[in-house]
Amino acid sequence: MSQTYSIKCPKCAAPLMLLGGGRVETITCAYCKSVIDLNDNYRILSVFKNASRPNTPFKIGMQGTIHGVDYTLIGVVTYQSTAYPQEQWHEYLLFSPLYGYAWLTYERGHLTFSRRTRHFPPLLWGEIPLRSSIDVHGKHYRFYSQYEASITFVEGELTWVAKKGDRSSFIDLIAPPYGISAEKNKQEIEFYRSEYLPSEALYAAFGIPQEEQPRASGFNPLKPYSRPILESLTRVGIVTLVLIVLVMIGLQFEGKGNTILQTQVSNKSPLNQAITINTTKYLLAMELSSDKPAYLNNFTLTLSHNAKPLFRLDKNNGYIMNAQGVIDAKLSSWETNAKKVVAYLKINQTGTYDLTITPLTPQTLSTLKVEIQEGVSRSTYFVYLALLIVGILLYAMISYLRYKSKLNENSDANSFSLSLDLQTIFWILLITFFIYLDVATG
Repeated sequence: MSQTYSIKCPKCAAPLMLLGGGRVETITCAYCKSVIDLNDNYRILSVFKNASRPNTPFKIGMQGTIHGVDYTLIGVVTYQSTAYPQEQWHEYLLFSPLYGYAWLTYERGHLTFSRRTRHFPPLLWGEIPLRSSIDVHGKHYRFYSQYEASITFVEGELTWVAKKGDRSSFIDLIAPPYGISAEKNKQEIEFYRSEYLPSEALYAAFGIPQEEQPRASGFNPLKPYSRPILESLTRVGIVTLVLIVLVMIGLQFEGKGNTILQTQVSNKSPLNQAITINTTKYLLAMELSSDKPAYLNNFTLTLSHNAKPLFRLDKNNGYIMNAQGVIDAKLSSWETNAKKVVAYLKINQTGTYDLTITPLTPQTLSTLKVEIQEGVSRSTYFVYLALLIVGILLYAMISYLRYKSKLNENSDANSFSLSLDLQTIFWILLITFFIYLDVATG
């Protein structure tokens, strides 16, 4: 623990505790707002008249732990943007006897932790915004904004003399959740490395009750894009898409089917033919097609085994029968304006089956093309699942693009990177291709 000292304000005689170590130069009285020079016999340098204390949950003297280091909050400075006076933020000076000074910035409930850094490329002030990116400690920082601000309020201890109205110029570089802030005051330039911190954990670290913890509002460029559930779904979705692609590739080759009958039927030449089914793997596909819907609607199809009907289909009804010839399931009929219908049936036994296709009205002129395939796989459910996943991924992309668009909207840079996850795009395009291939090939 560091030693603390107490002095009396030379103007109002209020007791003032000194918490911030040997580099502190001034202390501003919390009662009369006098700025006192600690290096010149407690001379009063200025007075912050009509200045109101920041409405934040942090108070001078609070202690908390950040990244395993114990800090004491010893002072606060409020800045106001010169271009946008409604924009204000509060910078709290932190002190650790072992690690020195740091800053905790509060802006509309968003919290960032900053420490001074000497690791910055030797660039002139005007060169910084012109660089597309600047590498510091292995991270690529992009220029975000350049602005000026003036001091409107000071309280507690500071390591320099701060007066009301003092102006500083700032350049912000970002690589969320980290940032570099360059600050120019007169001829001196200092660099600070910042990190966006979760407010709930930081409030708890400083012992602030939950009912006094304000919720963050507005946009903060250092807050990283974070949609945990959506990001988890995206990761799972990409893996699932990979598996779906592999399965669909396999089905395109192994489950493409083998044609066992291809013929033509007319109202004058009905079909009554025995077909041999050699495999029970996958499905039996029966495709009926015609030039006109009326032709297709004039036929009925029956598939029998051992003189017992197993399947019957016409424009009005579809039935699946069990081994005893009793209706096991009723299917929906095809649309009356359809020119093609494909029926898929699961066959449990190989052997010879009887296929009968007869006209409902023999006098009506009509022709029909018939194709029967065995060992046909259907990827319909995979397609539905793939479409669902693609929808989730597209929603995730839109959400991420909105975040990037918000960065652009608030940035002084000409353009900000809107790069997408190329891996995600690749899998979306690939699965879309296989969906198209599956639909195109029936």
